[in-house]
Amino acid sequence: MAPVPYVLLTRPAEPSARFAARLSARWPGLQVVISPLQEVRLLDWQPPETAAEALIFTSQNAVTAAARAGLRGLAYCVGDQTAGLAAKAGFTAISARGEATALVARIAADGPKTVWHLRGREARGDVAGQLRALGFQAFEAVVYEMAICPLDPFARTLLQGGRPALLPLFSPKSARRAENVLTGSTAPLAVLALSEAVARASKGLEARLRLVAKRPDADGMLEIVDEALNSGALS
Repeated sequence: MAPVPYVLLTRPAEPSARFAARLSARWPGLQVVISPLQEVRLLDWQPPETAAEALIFTSQNAVTAAARAGLRGLAYCVGDQTAGLAAKAGFTAISARGEATALVARIAADGPKTVWHLRGREARGDVAGQLRALGFQAFEAVVYEMAICPLDPFARTLLQGGRPALLPLFSPKSARRAENVLTGSTAPLAVLALSEAVARASKGLEARLRLVAKRPDADGMLEIVDEALNSGALS
């Protein structure tokens, strides 16, 4: 009998735990191993003095930072998961369904005059810059950063064995970090990428790439995990 695959999640602990819960609900008995390769570190920061009509969230970490600072109000969110978390935190959340381009277009169409983009130290897309180019007052605040973590010893042991693993990768940064850590592992490994950008980010894991999600969100990733488990992507 072929070894039963497990899923290795390398995102920070909180989003990994949420995704693991959804996996377990769909696949009872599936082993999910969580070994974050980076963790969120919230920073001391002060909101800009200029009042804003809306906030912009391109990550769930920014929602957490804003909620802890006591901010509320209208929030434009890059995807459904971020919008869901923002709504739970008391914001009036609007989702761009996973696309930064759509996020900028929606804000431009709605026309709030002043917006704040709360973001991590490293960010892609220059959302605030794009909005300023369109004539908006768009401010930025860096509210968190990512700290690098080593691979968990249990996960490292598994990866040097013969048991197959599914490796969902949710961002280009996580793909590059995984490449640095997982190159040289001997276990059969199927990489599942959230988008083409994620798939392109890691040349070292390219040979192990099996599936790319049709939409860049958690539901899209769940679909390709299902596909991988049902189709024997590790065989």
